Amino acid sequence: MYIFAKPLGYIIKPIYDLIQNYGLTLILVTLLIRIVTLPLSVMSQKSTARTQKLQPQIQALQQKYKNDKEKLNTEMQKLYSKNNVNPLGGCLPLIVQMFVLFGFIKVIYNPLQYILRLSEGQINQIMKEIGEKASSYQVSWCGIDRVKDILINELHVKPINFNFFGIDLTQMLKGNLTDWKLWVFPVLATVETILSPVISKKQIF
Repeated sequence: MYIFAKPLGYIIKPIYDLIQNYGLTLILVTLLIRIVTLPLSVMSQKSTARTQKLQPQIQALQQKYKNDKEKLNTEMQKLYSKNNVNPLGGCLPLIVQMFVLFGFIKVIYNPLQYILRLSEGQINQIMKEIGEKASSYQVSWCGIDRVKDILINELHVKPINFNFFGIDLTQMLKGNLTDWKLWVFPVLATVETILSPVISKKQIF
């Protein structure tokens, strides 16, 4: 599931080293991933559009051969072949994109491992110093001040810059509901979620 995490880590680290800002790095890498996977997106959308255009014929065949599954499958294959349509053509590119996305999420959740390139032993040392039962993800994002102290004073590593235009990316809405800056990304994510299907549908047709 996370097979792309390590390769993405090798791509993200030099970008962060150049920019020295975690938020900007994620934006640039997201754009890069979108550009690289654009052919897959186009392929998937075209395949979906061709399949949808065949829906009236598919429904007619389903009605005509509803009592003969074998004949229905044969006629469906003929229809797909005649129109040069792969019924899985819309799914396979999405599967690849899904694996890339999961790899990217893995890197985002574990910046100490993939961006600072800390070893498992060093991450375990941080967890031991904090004195809590925490995962590497929790160490990366929670108790950030204590993590910074350990990175600087004990491991002699420069901490990640999580400040994004005045917004601390390590902070969460919980317990900070009055801080308007923490509402920016949830609101933008909600808008993107709403608009994305609409835009994709227009692109297909």
